[in-house]
Amino acid sequence: MTSTISRTPDDLDPGTDGVGVVAIPAPRSGGPRTDETPADVRRPAHRTGLRRLLSPSVLALIIVTALSAGLVALHIQAYQQLSVYDEPHHVDFVNHLLQGTVPKSGDVWLAPTIDSVACRTIDYPMSAYPPCGGPATQEVLPNSGLMTAFIHSPLYYTGPAAAVWIADQLSIDVDSVSVMRATGALWLAVALGFMWLLWRELSVPWAARAGLALLLVASPVVLMANATVTNDATGLAAGAAVTLLAFRWDARRASTWLALTVAVVALLLKTTTLLVLIMASVFVLVRCLQRADLTTRPWWQAFSRRSIVLVGGFAVASAVVGLGWSMFENARATLDPRAIPQVIVQSQTEFDPSWLPGSLLKVVTPLEPQFLQSALQGTIGSGVGALINVAVLALAIVGAVRSAPGSSVRALAIATAVAALAFPPILTLMNYQSLGIQFSIPARYGLTLVPAMLAIGGTVLRSRAMQIAVVAVGVLMYAAIAVRLLG
Repeated sequence: MTSTISRTPDDLDPGTDGVGVVAIPAPRSGGPRTDETPADVRRPAHRTGLRRLLSPSVLALIIVTALSAGLVALHIQAYQQLSVYDEPHHVDFVNHLLQGTVPKSGDVWLAPTIDSVACRTIDYPMSAYPPCGGPATQEVLPNSGLMTAFIHSPLYYTGPAAAVWIADQLSIDVDSVSVMRATGALWLAVALGFMWLLWRELSVPWAARAGLALLLVASPVVLMANATVTNDATGLAAGAAVTLLAFRWDARRASTWLALTVAVVALLLKTTTLLVLIMASVFVLVRCLQRADLTTRPWWQAFSRRSIVLVGGFAVASAVVGLGWSMFENARATLDPRAIPQVIVQSQTEFDPSWLPGSLLKVVTPLEPQFLQSALQGTIGSGVGALINVAVLALAIVGAVRSAPGSSVRALAIATAVAALAFPPILTLMNYQSLGIQFSIPARYGLTLVPAMLAIGGTVLRSRAMQIAVVAVGVLMYAAIAVRLLG
């Protein structure tokens, strides 16, 4: 006995027309419901050639990617100040690489960084700045001009450094900070590509994907991350890649070694990627429980050796990358990181257990615009930011509630919720243990969960009316931000 579901042409084959039907084995009586996502069903052979390349899905992805690059360019042009989210420190890291060095604790901003701070200023009220063009003394620089981005590995920063070097070789007359920022458009394009594949795993129609993508790129939080110099730009891409691999690994279409390799790369881009690795680990374990018959054996026997190896590998990778880089930077330091003014402000004499429950909800709304950049201040920027933040959360909740028991969507929803609640207390403990500091976890640290949230939410956008609505809203939000940046 088989049951059937109808799906859009793109969900069956990017190059086909008309609606296809896929046969899915019906669940066995008394057992957990089987997953109805494409990851668990036989796919028909894909067509190749020009027809596939010109399919609506591919064309929509190309258009959305081009529009995202255009909005990043507008943001770079309109936002001349440096972001308050430590952009001077990230710029200084790039400048160090351009001079052939890796920064360490105790390093003071290089001259090109000081020039950028003095001439662009920082998007935060300050009493004084060094004069544009110099000279500058360390006393008038924020944080005494002491570098703090040394805590990150150089992996992300090699991209902006390479872009500046290429621009110099080609004698392109563009400010170096703007060149560095432009690499964020590439990270956003990579993120959209992985998310497009993730949406396809869940049979989200291509029109709904386009609308959700436009909503995403119009978010002031996403623009701040992908149109300034910061390794936050890697969050969406890393989150989408890990989530996609978790689905394909679960369907035995990706190896454990590939998943672990991607995890290591993601952690080297930014250690807060630990969040999405927690989500992927919980997803894998929940899928084991969904498939197991727990009426005859205890729950802990549901976990396969393969799943334990993957989850254990994620844990080992996180520890090795985190501790390894920490040991490396401590060995090179010329100044105790605890003596840096920015760290001193966050220092705590003793641990307060209330920090843990107080941090639980910090990354539940990762697109919340906690700080609105000067280029988007006003009704349009704040309104669009708030609407997109609420829309993404609401869609994720609706998708989770409507997901079928035993499905991969239900597992993803459970894993996303667990990770969002568990990560802030874990990070709070890590910060206190490593540096004796405590600070409010910013919502943007949850960017790696956004692909999973949009994947869950996308599953409810099946009808033609809902697809039209999400595209219309996405275009409206995108246009509003573009007009504001042009103004």
